[in-house]
Amino acid sequence: MKRLQTYIALATCLTISTPSFGGASPQLGGPMKHLQVTVINQIVAVSIDGDPQERLWLENYGETYPGNAGVLDGQSYNGQYGWLIGGIVDIPGGAGVFVKPLNQTEGLTSFEQGSYAPIFGTEGSSNVWQWDGFMTHNWYAADICGKYEASYEVYVGDSSGEYWPGYTSDVVTLYWQVVPDTNLGDLDLDGDVDLQDFAEFQSCFTGPGESTMAPHCGCFDFDGDDDVDQLDFEVIEPEFASD
Repeated sequence: MKRLQTYIALATCLTISTPSFGGASPQLGGPMKHLQVTVINQIVAVSIDGDPQERLWLENYGETYPGNAGVLDGQSYNGQYGWLIGGIVDIPGGAGVFVKPLNQTEGLTSFEQGSYAPIFGTEGSSNVWQWDGFMTHNWYAADICGKYEASYEVYVGDSSGEYWPGYTSDVVTLYWQVVPDTNLGDLDLDGDVDLQDFAEFQSCFTGPGESTMAPHCGCFDFDGDDDVDQLDFEVIEPEFASD
């Protein structure tokens, strides 16, 4: 058995990116939220900082980015989730730690930290991604409002990504949400909030504390509390009234 060795970079700001020359750098989106991985006695385990069901905001900052980071231009994105060693990672020589999506909301795209290469099936990329053991904050993006989530299996595999015999795997689910900064409630993107949009709002209305997981209903969850209630109506009502 061989322990996977890693050096964890200490970050002192909320931006993780390649250096910017003549352009903005992608913004992390908020405090780091780490996915801590351990492998002990052939058991893989992943834990999440804080509330594991917290829904992070995918936000469009209206910026353009240099070089490979330009894949985030025009999209709502977030990089708060970061893979991190949470303790011992004890794996055989020649093995590695791999991550692959079991399911993910349509329209969610993913890019690797640093290279901005597409991962997890984005743009036809491989579904299997090998984590190198360093703290890694990949980028997740979408361009349509709503709720997004993805469940990933974390496992020990060989050099080709095949499961290493005798090791268990673990599953972790990540959550995001996109609500546009302008034309709030314009679900059909026709430039106004009309009867069609309002009908969709009514179908999503749950009341306080009653979660709705229909992905498009996230377009109306303006305060991000995972329900559509009177507080959200107070936001959309002026938009509807001004039409």
